[in-house]
Amino acid sequence: MTSLAGTGHSGGRALAEETFPPHPESLAPIRAFVDRWAGEVGLGEEQTYRLKLAVSEACANAIDHPEEKGDITLWAWRRRDRFTVDVSHAGEFRVKGSQDRRHRGMGLPLMVALADEVSFACLPEGGTRVSLSVFLK
Repeated sequence: MTSLAGTGHSGGRALAEETFPPHPESLAPIRAFVDRWAGEVGLGEEQTYRLKLAVSEACANAIDHPEEKGDITLWAWRRRDRFTVDVSHAGEFRVKGSQDRRHRGMGLPLMVALADEVSFACLPEGGTRVSLSVFLK
């Protein structure tokens, strides 16, 4: 894990960056990453749980769905009013067709319900970034 002191796209202070292999076994260390940095910024238990679940869902999507395989990189950001975790991966963002939603497909609504702010970016160099934020109290 790398601890950072710079600023980035979120306009906040980067706390850490860590890269994980795109395997389901990475989800436990990903949740630990979120837990650690949520504790550093003083998130409460409920906010931390919700953010860990939202980030886990974003990472599970990055593991399961893209045609392009590659590592998942997480960044933890502190802004004046929020804590953000960015999830970046090589895969292109794709929306499932209605036939694909019969048995799954609740990831996006789940992320939106759990985080205070969610944004998606198709990166110029390829890949996708999902930013999940919770407001600091």
